[in-house]
Amino acid sequence: MCNKLTDAQLVGKALESDMSAYEVLVNRYRSLVYGLAYHVVGNFHDAEDIAQEAFIKAYDSLSTLKDKAKFGNWLRIITLNLCKMWLRKSTRESLFEASSLRSEEDDEDTSFREDDTDSFMATDVTPEDICINKEFQETVFTALSALPPKNQVVITLFYMDGLSYKEIGDFLDLPASTVQSRLQRARKQLKEEFLKMAKEIFQDNRLGPKFTQKVLDEIMTEGWKHLNAREWSEAEATFMKAIEVKPDHAEAHFYVGLVKEDQELYEEATQWYQKAAELKPDYAQAYRNLAISLGCLGKRDDAQVAYDKAIVACKKLLELNPNDPELYKEMGEVYIDKGDLENGMAALKHAIALKPDYFEAYAYLGHAYQSQGNIEEAKRIYKQTTEIKVDPEQFYGKPGAYRISMAYNNIGGIYLDEGNYEQAIFYMQKAVEKASELGVTTDIYKMNLAVAYANKGADLARKGKYAEAVATYKEAIRRFDELHKPRYIKHRLTRGEHLEVVDAFEDFVSQNPEDAEAYYCLACLYSAKGNESKASESLDKAVKLDLNYQQKAKASKFFS
Repeated sequence: MCNKLTDAQLVGKALESDMSAYEVLVNRYRSLVYGLAYHVVGNFHDAEDIAQEAFIKAYDSLSTLKDKAKFGNWLRIITLNLCKMWLRKSTRESLFEASSLRSEEDDEDTSFREDDTDSFMATDVTPEDICINKEFQETVFTALSALPPKNQVVITLFYMDGLSYKEIGDFLDLPASTVQSRLQRARKQLKEEFLKMAKEIFQDNRLGPKFTQKVLDEIMTEGWKHLNAREWSEAEATFMKAIEVKPDHAEAHFYVGLVKEDQELYEEATQWYQKAAELKPDYAQAYRNLAISLGCLGKRDDAQVAYDKAIVACKKLLELNPNDPELYKEMGEVYIDKGDLENGMAALKHAIALKPDYFEAYAYLGHAYQSQGNIEEAKRIYKQTTEIKVDPEQFYGKPGAYRISMAYNNIGGIYLDEGNYEQAIFYMQKAVEKASELGVTTDIYKMNLAVAYANKGADLARKGKYAEAVATYKEAIRRFDELHKPRYIKHRLTRGEHLEVVDAFEDFVSQNPEDAEAYYCLACLYSAKGNESKASESLDKAVKLDLNYQQKAKASKFFS
């Protein structure tokens, strides 16, 4: 039914979270976008990547499109701007005039001039310039490049997927008659042998049937970004959209399970994981997370059964793909979660042998060594993980991205246990930075960093270095206050582990009576310790010195 709707109607439905409507738009324009991208960049692989990115960018910005009927023209502008970015990255922009493109993706009402499109049809582009590897493709592209500029894009789009004059004309903002005349001239200008070759190469390189699904799956990564940010309702809504489009989408069911698991709703999580496994019987990750949730519910026997099913699924897939590092990584993680460190570590090492820069496998291998008690080897593996270069754009908000920040955090944790607070703080700060850079939630890493500062401050206080202890513990309290989680300090004070810190602050304020923050921190400590009268007295002194601390105290969990 959606196939018969206009662009404007489909855009309207897509804006109402109807993913099936956007799926129609992708199918309607995929060949046009792909053909235009190929025309500019000169190779099919990058053209497909650009086409996919264009549809994702269009979806993300759909609410900015004022005239829904101009979706095609708007999508063309987005595609051309992405092509320009590709040319810049590929150091080929000198082949094209910089003025030929304007950054117009934020102005959907501006028509792309015919001259702007033609400016991409440079006649001096050679196969060497555009790095086409296959000789057959080189010959065709060279022949097409020899055509007059106005005819190149038309013949490319026509033979890319048998598109009609009207479809091409609507997309390029040209009358169908103009498209027809340009195509006829291009056919006459191309030698018969080149025309035949062009038809064959375009047919051989048409977008595969999975292209639309890939676009929809990529849109689902928005759900991951919400999940990483602990925005539960937004994440679940994104994954549910995918299920609406494709009810048997196993991965979407799995991701809803993750949303539930992260909220510790384990009963609901198991239901979603079980459904994912039913839809995809070899879904090892679904069985693994099912086992984890069952374990959290105390259903140990059922959890072991799920772990065994995950391992069987991995082994079956490895029979078909014996050199797939991801499958070995997955199997290794399942073994380790199950408690079989030996088999788990062997599988992870095999994954690394197949893919030396596999940071996710390295990180979990470090975790395995740490579980085994081999701390030095764990530290070495974690450091190797952090040395692997990861492109933030490629992994931003993606599953597995957290492994890099986790490696930094775990090294910091090892140093913290060893009492090496400087190194602990260094690596935990790195964990926060990497998590932010990769779109991973930072709260847990910020919490651990605050703990490192607190422990360092307490250690300095025990050594009688009161001034240093106060400076360090101030940083800890700032961070705990920002996170609204004073529980750690309360716990340490009631157990008597950080009592020397109170003495350090008392000594400090006696010598620095104008330090409002020191009085505020002392008030936080007394409140955490349960001494409300001392807390009130210290807070009053802080407020007299700086009224801002009155409002700060009202917002602080230290005083609630």
